[in-house]
Amino acid sequence: MTTPFQLIVDRDGIAKVYFDTPGEKINKLGNKTLQYLKEFLDSLMERKDIKVLLFISKKKDFIVGADLNEVISGFKDSAIYQYKLAEGRETIFKIRSLPFPTIALIHGACPGGGLEFVLQCTYRIVTDHPKTTLFLPETAIGILPGWGGTQMAPRLIGLQKAAEMILGGKRLNGVQAFKCHLADGIAPVEFLEERGLEFARMILTSQGKKKVLGRRKNKGIKTFLLEKTPLGRKFLFSRFKKEILKKTKGFYPAPLITLEVIEKTCTLPLDKGLQVERDGLINILNLDKDIPFHLVSLFMGQEKLKKAGGYVGDLPEVKDVENGAVLGAGAMGAGIAYLFANAKIPVRIKDINWEMIGRGVGLAWSLFQKNILRKKLKTGEGEIKFHEISYTTTYSGFEKTDFVLEVIIEEIEPKHKVYKEVENVVSKDAIIASNTSSLRVEDLAAKMEHPERFIGMHFFIPAPTMPLVEIVKGPKTSMEAFAKTLKLATKIGKVPLVVKDCHGFLVNRILIAGAIETLNLLAEGATIEELDANGLAFGLPMGTCEVMDFSGLDIFYHVAHTFNKAYGERMAVPIVLTKLYEAKLFGKKTGKGFYLYKGKSKTINPDAVKLIHSIQTGKKASPSEISERSLLVMINEASRCLEEQIVTDPAYIDLALVLGSGFPPFRGGILAYADKMGLKTVYEKLKNLESVSSARFKPTKMIEELAKTNNSFYKR
Repeated sequence: MTTPFQLIVDRDGIAKVYFDTPGEKINKLGNKTLQYLKEFLDSLMERKDIKVLLFISKKKDFIVGADLNEVISGFKDSAIYQYKLAEGRETIFKIRSLPFPTIALIHGACPGGGLEFVLQCTYRIVTDHPKTTLFLPETAIGILPGWGGTQMAPRLIGLQKAAEMILGGKRLNGVQAFKCHLADGIAPVEFLEERGLEFARMILTSQGKKKVLGRRKNKGIKTFLLEKTPLGRKFLFSRFKKEILKKTKGFYPAPLITLEVIEKTCTLPLDKGLQVERDGLINILNLDKDIPFHLVSLFMGQEKLKKAGGYVGDLPEVKDVENGAVLGAGAMGAGIAYLFANAKIPVRIKDINWEMIGRGVGLAWSLFQKNILRKKLKTGEGEIKFHEISYTTTYSGFEKTDFVLEVIIEEIEPKHKVYKEVENVVSKDAIIASNTSSLRVEDLAAKMEHPERFIGMHFFIPAPTMPLVEIVKGPKTSMEAFAKTLKLATKIGKVPLVVKDCHGFLVNRILIAGAIETLNLLAEGATIEELDANGLAFGLPMGTCEVMDFSGLDIFYHVAHTFNKAYGERMAVPIVLTKLYEAKLFGKKTGKGFYLYKGKSKTINPDAVKLIHSIQTGKKASPSEISERSLLVMINEASRCLEEQIVTDPAYIDLALVLGSGFPPFRGGILAYADKMGLKTVYEKLKNLESVSSARFKPTKMIEELAKTNNSFYKR
């Protein structure tokens, strides 16, 4: 690789350094690039002809940070990681040691190590383009900003704003960066270099330099009291800690250790603070390096899926979806309509009556209101996007749509009826998709006149926030419909995953197996409190019984029957579920399920407890079984999905469960968890449980073979 740094010095002593990594689409700070940077910076130390230096990227983004492939490989060897960390820090810090001021001209993404790079510069100028974003995502991937981020950011923008970036991962656009003094100048992207040169000439004058540095000073008595006094800082750090624990439940060490670093160093000299920062990062890795390994792996997998959902073949060039329609104005339909409108795709909602439509449109508007309140959208922008939604009780306007998504009752006959109606009104090129969660795409398309236009596009509850969308190609689905649906998923901000057609596809198939086992444990004597407490202790966002309430026990009842028919005895409908359904305890939407719901509060439903007690066998499982059985069934079903090639990569299963169901990211996913447990142990536990149910617990051939050969799902 030739050097990525090209230096040009004009006769006035203003130097421009163009950062352009050869053969790469992006600039990132990998080991080779850092070595080139070190040599380049060393060559500048004695230069007398340079008065000021501008760093300029020739890529669409400034610097996207460290090379994550190298970071993740470093987690495997602590000594190598510490050596590379020290080497990288030493190189980046050389920027501050240059004998002249430096200016970073920032356009596009500038995350993590890229932002730490520019924090070492004397000044920063950003563009006002929407693609310019500055952020520090390290704690979200299990580490901390180790190249000076915990030290430079608080000194530059204050403790509160720095904490939002470092601990909360807040992203700043160019305007926000300029307002909070992270950037010293702002310019249109077309005039960034011109503005940089103008700024350089200004700061070379004592008056210009004084003006820029004077602007950075934090003003206001409130900021002084909170950040510059011991009592104020004590209050701030106590608040930060409470917010972290509320969000992470204590499962993630990185944010807490990062907070300790900031608290210890906020009154120390910079050189001592940087040493504490280094020790803090090493401490995180010594505590549990599996967590950052899992989080970085999941992040990289997510970025990979965004390209084509894991599909490895060639895709035809297709146009974007220009007009969408959603059949069904319930919570799911309204959430999907919001996603279309938020992406500025006109969308038409249809339902059978105006009451349903009114409720759905109200739900969509409430989602825009939340974004306005959280300042993610300006009021006017939110209103404009909301008006992309139109509505009807007929098929009026459907002749203009090129993508129709059905979100109605999970029964095949009503769906067939609707598809026939839709085919009669839409254009010949329009795609018809289903949000089905349990039925096969092949079966749904069986009675269609044009099955080549039909595809599965399965969202997860709640649709606006859950990142994953499963894309399911039927045997007759055209490649054009497939490619266009993949493109749509990305456009509306989702992570697509291509899965093979089967009942329940991937995520629901694994989750339903675990939920059925939870209900079987209830029938054997386990309590709602025990099961949900185990889920929370494992790191789930809510207990399994509460999840079933949230999803709707009536829906689960119908889905369970579909699964029982498709998969036989291992997915037999639990008697507890049947009794709950017969008692009309449908969950949160009716206020009664496993819990009673009133406003934001919930309490155990005594009627559900009484009903469960009436059918319990008295053969209560052991505490270890209660905590493990559902997970073991899910591991077994996940391996079966690999055997059947529903997906072909274990990483896709793990990523799907994290993005589609809220499986705890710090555990890496169900198969990563199985690997850590050891597949020999998994196999033995499943064999021991065959006496409970051979159908549910008989280990798959894959698990048996991996256990016998002392292998794992992941070949690391």
